[in-house]
Amino acid sequence: MKIDFKLIMSLLILASLTSFQATAQEVEVEEEDEDEVVEEVVVTGSRIARDPNELAQPITIISGEEYRNRGYTNAAQALTDLPGVGTVNSLSGDQSGLSAGQQIAANFDLGSDRTLTLVNGRRFVGSQVPGSFVSAGSGNAVDLNNIPAALIDRVEVLPVGGAAVYGADAIAGVINFILKDDFEGAEFNINQYDYAGMETDSQMNFTVGGNFAGGKGNVVLNAQFESIGQVFYDQANDRLYNCESGFFFRNPADTGQQMYAVAGTVYPLTLPESWHFGKANAQGQRAFGDNGGNLCPTLVSNPVEGLLTVYGYNEVGDPNCFGIPNYWCGALPDGNFYTFDAPGNLAIMDPGVPYGRYYYTRGSSIYDIQKNRVLRSGFERRNLTGFLNYDLNDSNRFYMDFFTNDYFAEDDGSSSSAHYSDYWFGYADSDNCNAGGNCYSPLASIPISFDDPFLTPNSRAILQANGFGTGDTLYMQRLWVDLAPTLRGDGFDNESNVQFYTTGFEGEFSLMGLDLEYDTGFSWGETRVISNEPFVVAARWAAALDYGINPNTGQIDCKFNYDPDYQLPATGLQDSDYSTLGGGVGLGSPGDCAPFNPMGFNNPDNAAAKDYFTGNTSYGGTINQQSYWGQVSGQLPAFFQSGNFG
Repeated sequence: MKIDFKLIMSLLILASLTSFQATAQEVEVEEEDEDEVVEEVVVTGSRIARDPNELAQPITIISGEEYRNRGYTNAAQALTDLPGVGTVNSLSGDQSGLSAGQQIAANFDLGSDRTLTLVNGRRFVGSQVPGSFVSAGSGNAVDLNNIPAALIDRVEVLPVGGAAVYGADAIAGVINFILKDDFEGAEFNINQYDYAGMETDSQMNFTVGGNFAGGKGNVVLNAQFESIGQVFYDQANDRLYNCESGFFFRNPADTGQQMYAVAGTVYPLTLPESWHFGKANAQGQRAFGDNGGNLCPTLVSNPVEGLLTVYGYNEVGDPNCFGIPNYWCGALPDGNFYTFDAPGNLAIMDPGVPYGRYYYTRGSSIYDIQKNRVLRSGFERRNLTGFLNYDLNDSNRFYMDFFTNDYFAEDDGSSSSAHYSDYWFGYADSDNCNAGGNCYSPLASIPISFDDPFLTPNSRAILQANGFGTGDTLYMQRLWVDLAPTLRGDGFDNESNVQFYTTGFEGEFSLMGLDLEYDTGFSWGETRVISNEPFVVAARWAAALDYGINPNTGQIDCKFNYDPDYQLPATGLQDSDYSTLGGGVGLGSPGDCAPFNPMGFNNPDNAAAKDYFTGNTSYGGTINQQSYWGQVSGQLPAFFQSGNFG
């Protein structure tokens, strides 16, 4: 910040020319106020210390005592109790990108880049790396995990009016954490929390501080460790995911849905069809599921076991596929749907009950991928914070503080982060059209030949009974959650390191009869975030899927290993250039490839193939911040009749 000292001196000289009468009036006012002294506090949204009762803007103050009384261990917890304040990123639900595990404040859902977070009234280094990998928000928003909850003296939340002082990143408001910088004694806390019987969370906090140099100085150190375990939907069991007795319960005394528009007036509210209670069971209950409106949907169009279809068309909920009832959305000519209950072995699939969504039904016999969803991501953090203050004299003080934070967050993945092989991702082909006129190619599906060497005799007998024989090809649709090591989808973990240092001088002085305060200093901070995740080398995966009988060994093998004129096919992929799963990469040398049996979930015999076409990748970002500041504040001479300046 650049200080215009010429302007300040001009104002002070002008103030000295005011009449004695004005000065006397000022003295009289001070004498009248001596009986009622209101302590001034540092107020967010202004450079001036003022009485909160005199503010034009509304401001909410959360005391540090509130954190301790309610057992909060994270700076974000008390904020989210306030209306209008939320977090863009949290541990709830599926995570992505470099933001996993972060707690980023966002007022009024306007985004983290419009809510400014300060520490002791000063800017803190951001943690939300801007760029293509950021999943929510943009800009250098502050991760609240860096703020030690045990040292919070108070939190000032200004919902409006901050942009005039701090800039455009404060349009939605300012959140200012005021920390304790003077502490004597020692404090040690250990907390353990039972997360509904599914996980045990642990937190340890240690604070020590004391005076030195005859009370002129004070030093405070705080160390914090927190561990939060990862939780999945299948761990919640019937408490959250209940396909038998329902999830939401309708109040039988409630004859309709209503909303309040004007005080004292009630208006009926029409809900969208997906939330209609007509889709509940006989008791008026709705289970967790697709849009919250239907009982336990299953993705029957792309089961993890693989759905074998004639054309690749797989909208199981549509009774008019191609206008041929026997091929009802992926059924074979005998009218049954078939998946693979074991490697290469066909078994009849119960498709469940259609309810209007062509890709989903209720009550199918396939593996329920909804149970793979992440209810809460895992998280571990270690914070070390220190403050040092030293009174140079009665009017001037030197201060220095540091913050270091390391955290690790993990998300083992879900169906939303996995790859699909589905006819919808193919190109338009006039030879393959449904009754509605939609035409697609089955090339984005996995071709399964009648002569496929991985098919069991039972599977081949089923195909023969349906009229298929040598030379015929069918198409398999599938969700590939088992390509990832966790078998839940493309999971990842994040590692973050934050370093932030501040040093400066503050105090008060008198000039030309005016009592002034100053603060000048420097801060440096750096955030490094690295994300590690598995990935599929698409070209190698396609080569592993293109197998046959090696004439030299008589064994099932990749054609790439024994065909000197081998050309890579483009099947089972969304793009022929293999860009969907990471781009084209060399296939290696003949003999490196291992055949991959796509029929059936988590085939242990595919371990060598997965080693061939999967790997790990890391990406990240670094944020550096340097700040210099200097400010002078105080009361203007009575001549200006405008109170304080800063």
